[in-house]
Amino acid sequence: MTQIYCLKCKKNTDTKGEEKFEVETKSGKRHQITGLCSVCDRKKASFVNNKWRYNNKSAETIKADREKKEIAKYNKTVKRLGKKAIKQKIE
Repeated sequence: MTQIYCLKCKKNTDTKGEEKFEVETKSGKRHQITGLCSVCDRKKASFVNNKWRYNNKSAETIKADREKKEIAKYNKTVKRLGKKAIKQKIE
């Protein structure tokens, strides 16, 4: 059984009655697993990689990705504010 995030339970739960599909999108074909939540019997679905695996990132990877995003956001803000300061000096 694959664990997929359930929107009703708000956590990863086991999936019963799994079905695998190839979904046609604008960018090409993608793999999707659908099924029912074993806790609340609600439909749930998730896109998976080409090997039909649902990849969960570790806590360390998620933290590193968030830090990279924060740094990129900060650099973008600094760059934008720097351009405004230069324009004000010219005028």
